[in-house]
Amino acid sequence: MSPRPGVWTQVFVLALLFLGGGVGGLGIARSVAPGSFAAEFFGMFAFPLSFGIGMQVWLGMALVTEAWRTIRRGFRPAAKQGEVRIPPGSFAFVPTSVLLVGSAGLPIALFGSSLGALATIALYLTLGLFYGTACWLYARNGYLPFPQE
Repeated sequence: MSPRPGVWTQVFVLALLFLGGGVGGLGIARSVAPGSFAAEFFGMFAFPLSFGIGMQVWLGMALVTEAWRTIRRGFRPAAKQGEVRIPPGSFAFVPTSVLLVGSAGLPIALFGSSLGALATIALYLTLGLFYGTACWLYARNGYLPFPQE
């Protein structure tokens, strides 16, 4: 088991994914649908919203998975004292981001995308896949903080 990243590294990654997602989403929406306030609104909130909901889904998946493992193992402790494990279920970021960011592509396409509707929706589905994968990999490797208690 590799050592966990430091707190400041986790804070940086958290800010990068949450705030950077909003700034990046705003920039993409401005370039895809220039001059559309509604497209900018959906673009700016698509990534941070998928991040926040993904964190909650990760928490839920971790609770369900650990409860199932505890029942299967017969309520014996799984980890040694003092050992910190990364909770399971972080893959939930991928479908959550694909669904939410991809869904944001529809109103952006309707509010004046210069690419066309299908290309805009495909772009946002792809961006959701990449963003969700990045969140998942950071979470899986301990770079996203998970509540300890």
